[in-house]
Amino acid sequence: MPWPKGRKKGVENMPVGRRFQPGDPGMVAENNPAWRGDRVSYSGLHKWVAYHRPATGVCQVCGGEGYTENANLSGEYHRDLDDFQELCKPCHIAHDAERRAA
Repeated sequence: MPWPKGRKKGVENMPVGRRFQPGDPGMVAENNPAWRGDRVSYSGLHKWVAYHRPATGVCQVCGGEGYTENANLSGEYHRDLDDFQELCKPCHIAHDAERRAA
């Protein structure tokens, strides 16, 4: 979108579609026009969890150190950090197998 001729430059004079740029602190969560709330995709939710709960590299089940993943505990994918646990790959596979068997 080109800058409208005759308008002074500055955020307050920007056309509405250009007011926020990627990385702008005003573009997070509900302020972002692309925000989907609980209708977020599987990958989007895992990215959200990774952003709000950075990996420590320690499995919360066996205590092993190394590569870990955020595992959903209930099988219902909502924006609830308490519904995710940091697990190593073997514990994550075992957790998912138990949940599917139940």
